[in-house]
Amino acid sequence: MCPSVSSAPAPAPALTRELADLAATEAFAAEVAGLLRRGDLLLLAGPFGAGKTAFARALLRALANDPDLEVPSPSFTLVQSYDTRLGPAHHFDLWRLEGPEALAELGWDAARADIVLAEWPERLGDAVPLEALVITFALLEGERRRATLTGWPGRLAALAQARPRGALLLMGGLSPSPAAPAPLLTLGGRSVLDQMLDRLAAAGVEEVVVEAQAPTEALARHVAAHERRPHARLRHAAEPPALSQLGPEPFFVVSGDSLWFDGPIPALSRLAAAWGDDVDAVLLLHRTAAVLGACGPGDFGLDPLGHPRPRGERELVPFVFAGVQLVSPALLTGMAAEPFGFAAAWRRALEAGRLRALVHDGLWFRLVTEADVAVAEAVLAARRTGWSR
Repeated sequence: MCPSVSSAPAPAPALTRELADLAATEAFAAEVAGLLRRGDLLLLAGPFGAGKTAFARALLRALANDPDLEVPSPSFTLVQSYDTRLGPAHHFDLWRLEGPEALAELGWDAARADIVLAEWPERLGDAVPLEALVITFALLEGERRRATLTGWPGRLAALAQARPRGALLLMGGLSPSPAAPAPLLTLGGRSVLDQMLDRLAAAGVEEVVVEAQAPTEALARHVAAHERRPHARLRHAAEPPALSQLGPEPFFVVSGDSLWFDGPIPALSRLAAAWGDDVDAVLLLHRTAAVLGACGPGDFGLDPLGHPRPRGERELVPFVFAGVQLVSPALLTGMAAEPFGFAAAWRRALEAGRLRALVHDGLWFRLVTEADVAVAEAVLAARRTGWSR
């Protein structure tokens, strides 16, 4: 039978988002994906050609951490299912549904334990679950679209907040040959750099400055060939500071000699959600006990309110800096931005009570030695075969 339903009129729009083009629709879908939980239902409404399937395709790719995932329209099969980082996700097209009673034949009830996206929710009649997020797409001029969101009380605020749109990606770490700097190493079949850019795109980042002390031709070619969002450009560390290129708003800083894999909620979304007027930097930390390979004595302790404390001399602390942070450009004014050269900035924020930190809840790899890379490959291979530690 169908889930709880309501025949009450739809609530007033909670959020409206203007989408300039397909790329903006895809970036918006990635933002919504960052808020999803298992058991969520997304109803995608709007006329033919409004962008429902394009939105669903981008969202499913973000959930699967696979920008090349094949996501065909379910117009004829009526439902397509996918494996994602949050478990199974099911994409329904209800256009040819003969009535709400036909949902059972499509496996709707069983699918509702997972993530469900449904196009043409009008076919549900009054059988619209109360807990659903309804996104209605409207056609505007040219490629422009308008998305109106209703539902999800208490959860849409994160989408209404200003999101970081810039990032500084600092190259470094293992360089096995002059032609292969660390970010061009391949893990799980794709370069570290491409995986970082994908995660930044999923967080809504539009502009990335890739900074290198000594850019190689291979790195320059790779950055130039990146055609997806975000827009990436290479900068030599000796050039004028990158801060002026990223604007006055908070931006992500990512070290190129480590790589993270998201837990239930993307790490960048968690950092953005932790931002506030009383914060100058939010750091992503990882438990030393969960580091695969040598990690030393750690970098920080952490109190229950998320205030980090730097390691003292001859002290062992439970967390290492995971190479990912969200910072205010004002904090870095006049300071060198190097992969691990933020100590002075962090100290300034700490003294002002404006430094925060979050503990990462997914996999994280430091790429400093060849052994680190081998461990990372082994763990990723084990994950693909279903083995876990």
